[in-house]
Amino acid sequence: MLSHDEVVHLKCSMINKMPGLGEDKFANLKAGYTFMIGHPGKKLLFMGQDFGQYHEWDENVALDWYLTEEPDNSDLQNYVRDLLHLYKKYPSLYRQDNDWNGFQWINANDGDRSIFSFVRRDETGKKTSFYHQFHTCGAA
Repeated sequence: MLSHDEVVHLKCSMINKMPGLGEDKFANLKAGYTFMIGHPGKKLLFMGQDFGQYHEWDENVALDWYLTEEPDNSDLQNYVRDLLHLYKKYPSLYRQDNDWNGFQWINANDGDRSIFSFVRRDETGKKTSFYHQFHTCGAA
């Protein structure tokens, strides 16, 4: 979960926390959001983080909605939308967030190749496997 406290009080927006430049920042943010959707816990993106708001959130300033017309920002927004559809489609991603039976690491120790894999299960034991490789610029 990414809370309000991650993107205010001089901590930067999520896109500006990502390593790399330009498209690499967006690729890294997508990788991070993908990991977040698969990992246990309730999901939260705060005010503009779904489309790559560049400045940190400020209650005195409107969100930069015009950014959704930019290709990279629009692509990120569509990616987040698609992740949320996957989340809704597979109950194993949320039904056992508070139960150890809902999550199992398959591989959490392959830092040399930056590969992490795990399984999420619902209460019936039905599982959804996640294999995610962070190979974009600087993501590990």
